[in-house]
Amino acid sequence: MKDFGKSKITIVVIISIIIITFISVSVINIISQREIEREELSMRRIELSDQLFYARDMFFESNMPGDLSSDFNWAGINVRGGNVLAFMDQEVSDVVFVHSEAEAIGFADDVIVGWPSEYSKMFLERLNGNANINAAGEGIDINLPLTPEDMVDNWELVNEVWTRFDSSVGRVLRNSISNERIMEQDIDEVTEEELTEE
Repeated sequence: MKDFGKSKITIVVIISIIIITFISVSVINIISQREIEREELSMRRIELSDQLFYARDMFFESNMPGDLSSDFNWAGINVRGGNVLAFMDQEVSDVVFVHSEAEAIGFADDVIVGWPSEYSKMFLERLNGNANINAAGEGIDINLPLTPEDMVDNWELVNEVWTRFDSSVGRVLRNSISNERIMEQDIDEVTEEELTEE
């Protein structure tokens, strides 16, 4: 009888160990899966953020309200203020680049669609004309000079070339386009005021 009692206890202990092991493995798998999902979400958020900053830097236009190429406002969000990731969690499922406004039609409301503006093309001309373009493009699998099509189809490579520019050179290039935009907007506003006065 004592052996039978010990056998029962041994069986109960073994079954308990198996159950505890199964529960532990299940909990570990759930935690691991959640970590993988968080990491994938984090990587996607970084990719979306990179696209938003690229579109801002390249003076893209977009289907979102607001002046998209402003240094302080791209797609209605303050990208310099650090809230871009929180914004994306709630409202943006994707960022897509197309060649023209006509191609931007038909996307879901939570997709930011951007395309090169006239200022993008002016910026690209200045980028290509800069003496540093060959050094910046060295080792990147893209043909120089960069084209407006590259800005959309090979945006990651164009972004890599752009980020290799010395920050002071890049700032001068961007500011020259920003200043032209501001001057043109001021002229347009004055012209509109003159027309409404007549």
